[in-house]
Amino acid sequence: MTFILRMVRKLSKQIATQTPTQSYPSKYSPDKFITEAQYIAEMICERRAESLNKRLTVQFWKHPEWASYYKFQMMSINKLIPKYTGRVILQVLKRNKRIYSLNAKWVETKIAEEYNKVSLESITAEKPVEQEQITNPVVGRSPLQDNSRKKLMDLDKE
Repeated sequence: MTFILRMVRKLSKQIATQTPTQSYPSKYSPDKFITEAQYIAEMICERRAESLNKRLTVQFWKHPEWASYYKFQMMSINKLIPKYTGRVILQVLKRNKRIYSLNAKWVETKIAEEYNKVSLESITAEKPVEQEQITNPVVGRSPLQDNSRKKLMDLDKE
């Protein structure tokens, strides 16, 4: 019975818990959650392995063949995430299946374009309320023209 209790305690310690910083499930570290940067690096390494007709193993980043490539991608990701969000980088990766490294200039250009697009969409989503207040119901007239027209009509009434 004590053996079973020890095994249960050991397994309960190993079961991963999801935290705000580690919210992505890892494919290569069973039952663990990883950071956004690690998730992106896993995705890039997975694509590279597929292009080389190789298969990644559990904790592949410890393997000498993949350790330097993984670290290189992590450095690239950690430079990109402060400029753009991880969500935007993931969107670009999902749309462009032929990205095998985040260090290429054209990849950062794609990420910047997507970031600007997402930023513009979020700004325009907030703007309609303000635009409705400014917009004049009479087409072709600005609010300034209406104000001067009202003043002239007031003068005529006097």
